[in-house]
Amino acid sequence: MTYTAVFHSQREIVTQRDFTAPRERVFRAWAEPERLAAWWGPGGTVPTLEEFDRTPGGHWRFSLRGLDGRDQPNDIVFVTLESARPLVFDQVSQPKHRLEATLLETETGTQVTCVMRFETVAECEAVRAETIRENEAFLDRLGVELAAMA
Repeated sequence: MTYTAVFHSQREIVTQRDFTAPRERVFRAWAEPERLAAWWGPGGTVPTLEEFDRTPGGHWRFSLRGLDGRDQPNDIVFVTLESARPLVFDQVSQPKHRLEATLLETETGTQVTCVMRFETVAECEAVRAETIRENEAFLDRLGVELAAMA
């Protein structure tokens, strides 16, 4: 696995990781709520699923319990969650952003590229350093989940 963080604009955070898993398995890890709950969020958090409607305009509502014991509510609206297209959803809870995840089949597996796009430069800068660390942690957890699914 490789990990990179690159920036296309001041309003975006782009992360990329290569996995040695077939694209369909990676898609299932994003599209099946029990799989998604196993890896979504930074290390040490425990997600609690409240709603998962993956149709366009459907909500994915959950809470992340942190190491401090506090719950952080999350509300995400699906734009697209189809195998053949980039996965796109809007986080309508703070920090608000659009996430577009592209799953590219490679010779050795699947490359996942996540682009987080914020409304303003200030909103992006306020969370950039923490988000880069968190993205690395959640992609680590995705790798563990993909291995468990094999």
